[in-house]
Amino acid sequence: MQAKQFDMESIKDAALKRQLAYVSFEGMSALSPADYAAFNQAQNSLNRVAADVTICDKDLPPPCALKKIDMESIFRNEKDAARLSHLWIAYLTDLAREKPTYQKLIQLSNKGAQANGFSDAGAMWRSAFDLSGKNTPKVMDLNAQIENIYTKIAPLYKHLHAYMRRQIAGIYGNPTGLSKNGPIPGHLFDFVPGKSFEMFHYVSKNLKYETHLSPLFVSFSHYKSYCHGGDWSAHYEQTKPYDDESSLPEDMLFSFHTQNYTTKQMFVKAYRYFKSIGFPVLPKTFWTNSHFARVWSRDMICNPPAALDMRDGMDF
Repeated sequence: MQAKQFDMESIKDAALKRQLAYVSFEGMSALSPADYAAFNQAQNSLNRVAADVTICDKDLPPPCALKKIDMESIFRNEKDAARLSHLWIAYLTDLAREKPTYQKLIQLSNKGAQANGFSDAGAMWRSAFDLSGKNTPKVMDLNAQIENIYTKIAPLYKHLHAYMRRQIAGIYGNPTGLSKNGPIPGHLFDFVPGKSFEMFHYVSKNLKYETHLSPLFVSFSHYKSYCHGGDWSAHYEQTKPYDDESSLPEDMLFSFHTQNYTTKQMFVKAYRYFKSIGFPVLPKTFWTNSHFARVWSRDMICNPPAALDMRDGMDF
């Protein structure tokens, strides 16, 4: 990369130094070819395992047929807390078998971060927020900022948590594990973490396969405990304190149905709007290589946890 030819230590302009550090950042491609291949293999393996794990339903013998995509629907509609608990634990226990692969991914991530001048992968991922680099100190203390935000919203969050805890007791009929003042069991919210690596980190920290793994990143939902924060939206209709008065969502949906809108038409409509306000034209490959709707005849990972290469110069 041309930016790497400059002697960063000799540059006195802080803004210029930061810009050069940003464009010379290599990410995991800084690893050796063998390590980079191993990193991609571990990443792909974890993604596939998270999608392909099969478990048995409660009180049903093998063969097991339920996959992650099936359970996402079950968790949004099932009101039997015991069944949800069984599925949640069974799925995460199966994922825990991939702990060695996840540990390998952590090791290679940290190694790649060190090749970029960071202490570990956590520091590298946080650099997008604290603007730190190989030769530039961080502009802000991200942990302190998050702690400050958490402290400010904690009183409101505790009230919301208490309200949801009371409502959930009614939805599931005072399920086992739900106490008056304690945490809400994870299986009573949405399904397990949406990103595969969040799931693997959770099982590595919380099941019997306990180990010390440096967290890859810190975000608000992970700050107090490195597990999924829970999605409360599945219980919105049963827990909303007031009835919605606006009919706009229903009117929009009716209009879409009346005009026979397809998913792709929605993308085209949005694209034309963004183009009209100055956004660049999308390449043809975006339209030919993108899936705008799920293909039900085969397994698909609709929200792949692995980040795409945004520097390939083709699809962006």
